[in-house]
Amino acid sequence: MKKSTGFNVLEGDFVVLSSKGVFQQVPVYEWQGGLFAKAKGGYIRLNADGSTSHPDVSQRCLCSDVSLFKDRFGRLCTDASMGEAVRVGNDGKIEAQIAPVRARKALTA
Repeated sequence: MKKSTGFNVLEGDFVVLSSKGVFQQVPVYEWQGGLFAKAKGGYIRLNADGSTSHPDVSQRCLCSDVSLFKDRFGRLCTDASMGEAVRVGNDGKIEAQIAPVRARKALTA
């Protein structure tokens, strides 16, 4: 079993979260291949459809320099072995792609 090193901040990457009309910009973290944001007293998982693991919190903007993937449950991840590559389209939605892109990405809703 792979030894966990805890949540690792992805330097320069951030997500703008929205909860009940309040917006907050927070750093993006990686843990065991998954993408997370620090919010609500802990870490919440980021999903490819703009939702999160917290029912009251959604993503409004995601900026990341890393290649992103979507696992079979629709969760964003950084590990290519966990799912299909995704990219942020011109309309701000995450969509499937053939190969990962290492350019700065932004997801806006």
